Amino acid sequence: MISTKKLTSSSAAFNSYLNAYVPHEVAVALWQDEYTKTEPLVYVGEQVEEGQIIARDSRSLCQIHSPVPGKVEKFSVISLPNGKTGPCLTIKTEGAFSFLGRPRKKQQWDFKFADQLIRDIGEKGIVNTFYKPEPLSRQLMQQKLRKENRTIFLRLYDLDPTNCADSFIAKNYMPQILEAMSILAHIVEPSAVYCLYDKASNIKEDAAAMNILFNTVPLHFIPVDVSKYPSGGTFDILNLVRHFVKAPQELSISRKDLFIDSMTALSVYEAIVLDQPSMTRFVSVGGEALAESKIFKVRIGTPIKNLIAECGGFCSQPSKILINGRIYGSAISTFDTPVTKYTKSITVLPKRLLDFLPTSPCIRCGSCRKICKAELQPDKLYMQYMKKMNLSSDEMKMTLLCSECRLCNMVCPSRLPLFQTINEIKKIAETHYED
Repeated sequence: MISTKKLTSSSAAFNSYLNAYVPHEVAVALWQDEYTKTEPLVYVGEQVEEGQIIARDSRSLCQIHSPVPGKVEKFSVISLPNGKTGPCLTIKTEGAFSFLGRPRKKQQWDFKFADQLIRDIGEKGIVNTFYKPEPLSRQLMQQKLRKENRTIFLRLYDLDPTNCADSFIAKNYMPQILEAMSILAHIVEPSAVYCLYDKASNIKEDAAAMNILFNTVPLHFIPVDVSKYPSGGTFDILNLVRHFVKAPQELSISRKDLFIDSMTALSVYEAIVLDQPSMTRFVSVGGEALAESKIFKVRIGTPIKNLIAECGGFCSQPSKILINGRIYGSAISTFDTPVTKYTKSITVLPKRLLDFLPTSPCIRCGSCRKICKAELQPDKLYMQYMKKMNLSSDEMKMTLLCSECRLCNMVCPSRLPLFQTINEIKKIAETHYED
């Protein structure tokens, strides 16, 4: 664990957001998460309404809606925020909005069955962005199939400390978040709900008045020192909860439980209580190459170049674009990349901050072993994997303990892809061994 002050830069703190300008055209990716591939339901030249379903996967786990009214201009392949390429459809904005600027009446939901709510969440296109983007409806169906005790964990701060979107949402939308958690508790029927929050905030005090929503499910608030990294991953949260409770040996929690972040909870509230599909995202935009840092409420499909322009443009020559943080983020190569459901931040760095050193052979300094919370041997695993040596079953199983914090990469003076290598081994281990 390290102090976030040792990181390259901490995220800016925002007290308010700006509504980004509605773009003249949006590029809506047809792949909005890591699991579902949707097929378009519209054709070039067709007029669409704001909120209309424009793409659907075979199981309707996560439908995609038009974020603007307008005409479908074209289908193409574009660069996505996760560094990959994928199909998209471009819509030229024109016509009247169905949701924007119109008040939404709160809907009653407590009379609905769990299956109805899961179907509504899939139809509204909600993606869980706790870690890897995944259809929330898919996760909820998996939870309903589990026979053992189920638990819900809510993270009210950012996984990557160089981001701020989840913390901002938690600070400004706590009542909505807690009602969303009440909806999820109604679906999952958990033995407990744990809300982990930044101990420097006053979230616990704000949330205490909302306990009435959880009159049948124990609701626990756990303060977290977010100045220490890592503290927001699945393994980190499980350890924090075990440390918090008085009798951890009686707990029945695992990474198979449901883990939710602030952004996903707010999306659930908008979908179920406001009957509004997923069409917008809170996105923080910053970095030393930009004139200003801001947080926007953005239409999905908005090109990131539009947000950069609203930040006043560049103050120095941009050299690298990072999506979703300096630790967990992906590098992209074009400012035409659109905002997707899993976009939380955009960071633009100047060349002076980047040290383009090549990788070099391991010098056996032991830094990666010293900093690894799981007590792995990243250097040894890397060498064995690269030399195609057979790993023992114990070594394979050990990789399942990796919390994916990436600290081994950060401290390696040889700039070796230690985390990436361990992650590849971990994928193989997950197919052979249980948790």
